Amino acid sequence: AVEGIEGGYEPARIAEACKMTFQDFVKKQQAHEDGKAYYLQTPVLRYEDGVITSAKFDDEMEADLHTMNRPLVNELAAMGKFGELSRNQLFVSFRDFLTAVHYD
Repeated sequence: AVEGIEGGYEPARIAEACKMTFQDFVKKQQAHEDGKAYYLQTPVLRYEDGVITSAKFDDEMEADLHTMNRPLVNELAAMGKFGELSRNQLFVSFRDFLTAVHYD
């Protein structure tokens, strides 16, 4: 058994973080040179001390992010007992990439 690991099982590492531009992300995924599948994960909105900050996108996407139905999101968070909202993430992948359903 592995101490500090739930159930005593330590799964094999199947993913690693890579910092790259969006253009590099698209090129790597399309080329399949290294046999890996890539997905992009980045925060788009952060909530801290009542202040909402946004990642820099074009004006249309940024405006869309700020029109999110926050009362509905807060209601869903309360129903699920998820705690206070700290950020919204953007996930981008290609059609051949799947991840297990999970909550972060």
